[in-house]
Amino acid sequence: MKVINDDYSLTSKDLSTFRGSPRRELWRTLNPLYRLLTPGDNYVIGRFWYTQDVFGEMVKQASAGTSFKEVARSRLAIKQEWNNGLTYMCKIVLTSEAYVWIGKTKYQNLSDDKPNVLLMGNLEQVFVPHLFSNNNTDFSRFAQIRYFGTVQDFY
Repeated sequence: MKVINDDYSLTSKDLSTFRGSPRRELWRTLNPLYRLLTPGDNYVIGRFWYTQDVFGEMVKQASAGTSFKEVARSRLAIKQEWNNGLTYMCKIVLTSEAYVWIGKTKYQNLSDDKPNVLLMGNLEQVFVPHLFSNNNTDFSRFAQIRYFGTVQDFY
């Protein structure tokens, strides 16, 4: 079977979400990936994910008195326009090998109308283009959903 993203080249838009140059890796099957989303605003099967280690780091930081949502928005640099609620989590495992790009998230403004509030980013993100199937962003023939529900119920 062909490896997903074998012939994909990052665009300038893709690169603009990374702090520095991401590294390209062959991601094996059954490695879990996590994604925060707001139903109705975001794709379930999107292009930007993070690892179990990053999830654990955010939970650890949230236990120090900041909400998980605030930690995730700040450390993953998720602008409000991209994902306003951050209320749901999706956990997947790849069922096919894929090339992915991994690197630190670049800082972003909180929102387009609040350019003076900066989200620091700097946690690792995993960029996986071509993951959803036939423009159906709720399904992937290359991944299996292992969890979809509220963030609070997940941890």
